[in-house]
Amino acid sequence: MTTDIAFTPDVGFHLKNDGRTILLRGFYTGRDLTDRQIIQYGAIAKMYQRNIAEESLGFPERTEEEEDDEIAAWLSRSTIMDLPPKVDCPVAYKYTKAEFLEKWLEGTVRLTPPTVYRAIENPHARDEEEGYGTFYIHDGHDNAAVFDIAAGFNTAAICLTRHSPTSAYHTEMQQKFGPRVIQILDVPQLMALLTARTGAVNYDVRDVHYSDIKAFRYETEMTRDIAGLLDAGGSLANLYDLHGSKLRELGEAPAIFCKPYCFHPEAERRAILRFASDVDAPIIVSDPRIKDLIRVVA
Repeated sequence: MTTDIAFTPDVGFHLKNDGRTILLRGFYTGRDLTDRQIIQYGAIAKMYQRNIAEESLGFPERTEEEEDDEIAAWLSRSTIMDLPPKVDCPVAYKYTKAEFLEKWLEGTVRLTPPTVYRAIENPHARDEEEGYGTFYIHDGHDNAAVFDIAAGFNTAAICLTRHSPTSAYHTEMQQKFGPRVIQILDVPQLMALLTARTGAVNYDVRDVHYSDIKAFRYETEMTRDIAGLLDAGGSLANLYDLHGSKLRELGEAPAIFCKPYCFHPEAERRAILRFASDVDAPIIVSDPRIKDLIRVVA
């Protein structure tokens, strides 16, 4: 299938193929970069996007000194991420309010796409950078490219945690998300059930990486083809036609499995479903078997 491309001023290029989208906000092709340079690129892109958003809201413009200070603070709390390994431990926890606990006890689960978390009502759960990130690819030689993107449009998540009620963060988690705590006894079994019930393509469970600049580094021979295509004036549509699947996969790492450092006390264990097409609203699944996979521990 051919790629549909749409440009939104101050947002970027929406590339969609076979029902799945990636938003390309900026890119660079050229020489190999150090980890420090990759993070600096991500910081400049983040500041640019923030300034555009705040200008549209009528916020006063920052001085150059204020921008430099904020970027320096971001850099001090940022590290290049590796793709977190799949989680082997079957157990995770969910802190929630009493009314949401009742839903779980009825066998009802809500999965949320990244776009919803950007504007979610609970300010402690809201992440305006959800779904955004930077990934850097290189071929181990002279070819490299950096993409500032939004990805994971075809995913929906349950946000869990490694923190049990005996954790030092227990009180903080209760204050942020609610006083009741559910123990998921078998996360893979729960996700397999949800995959079957929703018709999702597959599921994934990984522990989130925390960094103010959400940047992922990956070595692939594909870099030479991508750099050559873009340097020769090839269209973004051609790029997505040829490499869309891999670009979505690479973009998902920083977009879905990385969050700003301020969220690190949450120790999030993120469980996602991947779908064959984009998801634009929460998905509700009710199944009595869910009740057998949980227990209330607080």
